[in-house]
Amino acid sequence: MRCEILRMEKVTYLEQDNPVLQNFDLCIMQREIMGLLPINHFGIATLLKLLLENDPIYYGYIYFRGKLINSWKESGAKKRTPQLSLISEESSLIEGQSVLSNIFVYQRGFRDWIIRNRVLEKRLGGIFEELSLEIDPRSSVERLGSFERIIVEIIRGITAGHSLMIFNELGAVLSEEELKKLYQIIRYYRERGISFLLISPHYEELKMICDRTAFLKDGQIMKIAKDQREGEEIASAISKNYRKQINFYLKDRKLWDKMTAFCVRYLGKTERQGFEFTIREGECLVLQFLDSADYRDFSDCLTGEGRKRDADFLLDGRRICPGRDRECAVIWEQADKSMLFPELSFMENLCFTMEFVSGNPIKRKRMRDRIRREQEELFGKAVVLKAAGELTKREKYALVYHRILLQRPKFVFCIQPFKNAGLAQRERIWELQRMLLQNGIALIIPTISMADSLSIADRIIRLHTQGEAEEWKRTSFHLLPDTVPFHDLYS
Repeated sequence: MRCEILRMEKVTYLEQDNPVLQNFDLCIMQREIMGLLPINHFGIATLLKLLLENDPIYYGYIYFRGKLINSWKESGAKKRTPQLSLISEESSLIEGQSVLSNIFVYQRGFRDWIIRNRVLEKRLGGIFEELSLEIDPRSSVERLGSFERIIVEIIRGITAGHSLMIFNELGAVLSEEELKKLYQIIRYYRERGISFLLISPHYEELKMICDRTAFLKDGQIMKIAKDQREGEEIASAISKNYRKQINFYLKDRKLWDKMTAFCVRYLGKTERQGFEFTIREGECLVLQFLDSADYRDFSDCLTGEGRKRDADFLLDGRRICPGRDRECAVIWEQADKSMLFPELSFMENLCFTMEFVSGNPIKRKRMRDRIRREQEELFGKAVVLKAAGELTKREKYALVYHRILLQRPKFVFCIQPFKNAGLAQRERIWELQRMLLQNGIALIIPTISMADSLSIADRIIRLHTQGEAEEWKRTSFHLLPDTVPFHDLYS
């Protein structure tokens, strides 16, 4: 009989006297892979903080391996952090240290050299061999890619005796193949008694591996699906309106006629790689990278974090700089956080790129007044007068996309737009992307995971590690794996 690893009963957690978690009930058994799908992301950060730090709760009980570790009666006075690991996009590895040092850093006697390195190397080599991994124990973690870092964190937690592993939205940083490899390792350790909690806003990722899936909305568990069939029914019901909108959009979708040649060349790991394509005005092209390192290199070039010599962007044979040249804009990952100045007003953020439009101060003033009137009609005067930091997430995204529209670029690179977005947020992003396309702006989406990108895509170019590229047109989208959201709308 399997024992209980984690149980949360009627947990209510307050922040500034406002409930963030309400009557939160969750139970994870030994050897279970539990999925958690946040519909609007409300409460996720609080849940993770509570599990890791065991903060005082307003009401409820939390048990770990059958022991009461937190309750409203004790008000969290006894701080006992359960033996669990949180693995997320932000690595917790110690930079500048070897893989060996990072994995065995919690091992008693390791820092005192009671346990010799060669003994640990042999032990770690056996683990890597069993998992079919090619990782040098002596190499620095700085040389590792996202997938290898995650594996090192998993093994570190296992060797430290942790019985519960929490993965927070790793589908946003891992390619399809890397995600499959990760699931193989999860299954391996599940057979050895480890439990897992996988958090993802995409049911397509969770159904591949999870035994049960809990659906979270506004800090409450709506329902727990006991199997894949029930989970698909719940997920389908939740996204019914969104799917209906997408279906209508696809039926009425019309492409513009004007074609433009676009060429991208960038430095890969060993040699210069690149690809080129033609794109219509108002067309959406998805660039799916099947290697997370290649994706990261490419996105760094777009955001300016990569070196200038690492990439060339050619538009009709002419070199351009995305994000700096007016005709080619860039929308970064999690644009609500990365592309706004929180202390500046709505209008100041909106008109930030006005210098691209006109250098004449009088003309700029008239244009700003006209834009203010238009935005007040769209969002209301109260919203326009707010500072960007006071806006809701929905309003922040609208602000970013309307700023791009005012710039009137020919192309927009939209970097993994649906990353870490709940269903309501994804629906809003989709509406804003559609707005750009209807204005004749070509949309190019570099991404690792297809996530919701298929809902807006006209074409897909899948970029392999070896530099090979395969193109998928809309007529063949139904042949994509059923793990890709919305592929069935194209059948």
